[in-house]
Order: sequence, then structure tokens, then C-alpha cells
Amino acid sequence: MPETVAVTARAAVLVVFLVAFVSKVRSRKDFAEFRESVRTMAPAWVPPAAVVVLEALVPILVAVPETASVGLTLAAVLLAAFSAAAVAARLRGRRAICRCFGAAQPFGPAHYVRNGVLGAVAVAGAFAAGGPSGGFSAMAPAAATGVAMAVLLLALDDLVPLLARTPAGDVP
Repeated sequence: MPETVAVTARAAVLVVFLVAFVSKVRSRKDFAEFRESVRTMAPAWVPPAAVVVLEALVPILVAVPETASVGLTLAAVLLAAFSAAAVAARLRGRRAICRCFGAAQPFGPAHYVRNGVLGAVAVAGAFAAGGPSGGFSAMAPAAATGVAMAVLLLALDDLVPLLARTPAGDVP
């Protein structure tokens, strides 16, 4: 059972961080926009390239069973740091912009929820990693569950407006 949790977490974290990394480096324009968003949130001493390198490191570490717990722990720390940086930016009177997956979004409640959920998944996976493996037949559904979880988390910015309540009589 612990290995199922670890595989689910590894798949979810790997997909989310891989998409985040690719969305920032797929073009010079995307990286420049990401770099600018980091400047609105992070302290001046944090180089945007370091954030991208750490995001790239997570899927690599998570993909290898022997380093999965390190990768999952790094993911949880990064997610907490991203949320803390957004809070700090707001406290300084700045509007934090999320370019997690390319498109610019004001950092809001959905982003904190996404980071919290994925962070909790990463922590659970880190604690469960390293146990005995149940073989492919047992792990394939766990990996599929992790990928499905990642897809939902990646689509959260689009899902929140659809799920938000509208006043009676209004048609979205």
C-alpha cells in the first residue's frame, strides 16, 4: 500500500513539474515573462534561472526510485516557497503573478489550494517512497491515478470559474 501512495505521488508531481518547467523554457519570450513574474514575487537575490533549474530537477529525481523521496521533498519545499513568496509580495503591496504553466494569472486562492494539495501529495509520497514494489499490475493504476490528479491540478485555473457559483438567473 505505501508503494501505491508513492507511485501516485511520483506520477502527479512529475507531470506537474515537467509541464511547469517546459512552459517556462519553450521560448525566450516565455522565459522572459516568467523572469519578470519572479521579480514581482521573490526577493531580488533569487535568480529566476535557479527556480527553473530546481523545477527541472524535481521530475528527474522523482523518476528514479532511489531518489524519489528527495525529489518529492524538493517539490513540497518549492511549492511552500512559491506560496510564501506570493503572500510576501501581497504584504509588500505587490500583485503576485503566477506563470506556473505559461499563462499569466494573478496568484489567488486556487493557486494556494493547488500548491497545498500537491505539496501534501508530495509529502505523503516522500514518506511512502522506498517500500516494497507491487509490480507493474499493482503500480499501473497508481501511476494513472497520479497522472489524472496532475491533469486536474494543471486545469484548476480553467475549472475554478466553471465551478464558481453564479447568482440565480445568470447564465454563464
